[in-house]
Amino acid sequence: VLQPNFRGSTGYGKTFMERGYQQLGKAMQDDLDDGAGWLVMGGQVDPRRVCMVGWSYGGYAAQVAAYRNPGIYRCAASIAGISDLAELLRYDERIFYGPTFRQWQSALQGELPTGDLALVSPRQRSADVRVPLLLVHGTADYRVPVTQSVLMGQALAAAGREAEVVTIDRGDHSLTGAGQRLQLLQALERFLERHNPAGVRRAGAVS
Repeated sequence: VLQPNFRGSTGYGKTFMERGYQQLGKAMQDDLDDGAGWLVMGGQVDPRRVCMVGWSYGGYAAQVAAYRNPGIYRCAASIAGISDLAELLRYDERIFYGPTFRQWQSALQGELPTGDLALVSPRQRSADVRVPLLLVHGTADYRVPVTQSVLMGQALAAAGREAEVVTIDRGDHSLTGAGQRLQLLQALERFLERHNPAGVRRAGAVS
């Protein structure tokens, strides 16, 4: 398992964090793809069996991975992920304090029109998805509403793409309720067994 510190991550100073501004689905995604490539180059993984799994922003990144560079990933799993950035901004504007919202909006889109966010919103790119995608979301998530995953699932179904949507009753953004993490892990295990099973060799695969 690789957990990369992509640009925009905290803990590395303000300049490093600000390098992620307006780079969702762009340079931030390049860092994740480069991490997968680094593992492949080092012979640590089978390049035919890489799967991206992410939570919150990571869930968004997993959805992007399913359409942006599908040759890198065999499957992807999004937990409490964002599928429509413009819709999330409209939601956030209703619940954030004014200056806090404006700071978040600037970090996300800068001076770009909101419509341009469609170019890096997985829901708008559902027809481009080329690998199986798992979407897991709590129904009581007030940070990223469950509609982000539900509508993504509907868009994928309409586009004839393979996807599974799992909603966890009363689950918050971190799935802190009793048994909720277990539900998540069981759903993820079933998904990986079906789409990226362990111990299975494919033609030309590294052992």
